[in-house]
Amino acid sequence: TYVLRAGEEGEETVVVHVTGESREILGASCRIVKDIVFEKDEGEHELVEYTDDWFAQDDAGNVWYLGEDTLAYEYDEEGNLEDTSAEGSWEAGVDGAEAGIVMLADPQPGLFYWQEFYEDEAEDMGKVLRLNARVSIDFGDFEGCLVTKEWTVLEPGHLEHKYYCPGTGLVHVEE
Repeated sequence: TYVLRAGEEGEETVVVHVTGESREILGASCRIVKDIVFEKDEGEHELVEYTDDWFAQDDAGNVWYLGEDTLAYEYDEEGNLEDTSAEGSWEAGVDGAEAGIVMLADPQPGLFYWQEFYEDEAEDMGKVLRLNARVSIDFGDFEGCLVTKEWTVLEPGHLEHKYYCPGTGLVHVEE
């Protein structure tokens, strides 16, 4: 289980839990990873999204993303639950959705790839920028980091650079 916090005062908290559970999708045994997002509102943390993500690794070592079952929560100004939405949920092999790669076994600068594809719902892409980056954050200095550029055609202009460092994983995101 990993707990990630974003914002100056921890306005967003993401809990990522790698479970021992799996399910089969397109003949692949997929590990279920729970992704739970909370946002701080007037000092209280509200659940805003609960997702089961499905990942599988191929024989070459690439990690594939085969879909997600997501539920987003919407609240009124008093913090009362108003609505939920499963928008963004998809499964490879269903309704034209295709699996994508989230981690290349042998990343090389310049390689780009689909991370997920479900037309008009989930169309994320990634590109390897560097393998030897250095990044300094509040928790320390990291070297030899992989840097990716990630974007979606569904949100033109929105771009992220992500820093993945040896022995730690994702340590920094620039939007």
